[in-house]
Amino acid sequence: MSIGVGIFLMVLGAILAFAVETDVPGINVNALGVILMLIGLVAAFYSLLFWSSLTPWGRRRVETRRRMVGLEEEPVDIIEERPPPLDDGLP
Repeated sequence: MSIGVGIFLMVLGAILAFAVETDVPGINVNALGVILMLIGLVAAFYSLLFWSSLTPWGRRRVETRRRMVGLEEEPVDIIEERPPPLDDGLP
């Protein structure tokens, strides 16, 4: 789930919990709204936690050894790191 789905579920849950006043037999609409808000909150938090470039799970570091053919030098260690996120000045 993405952050958009989480926000959508939170909005839908808030509408059902606070704005809808109807009686449906066998379904408590207010409780359903609260449940949808909680699921949306968990989905948005999960999305921010695992797919953000600010978390340790989103960073990657690769170490490789390359040997140049034809040269009489020692192998060179190359460390490649993911570039930092772009800062375009938006809040």
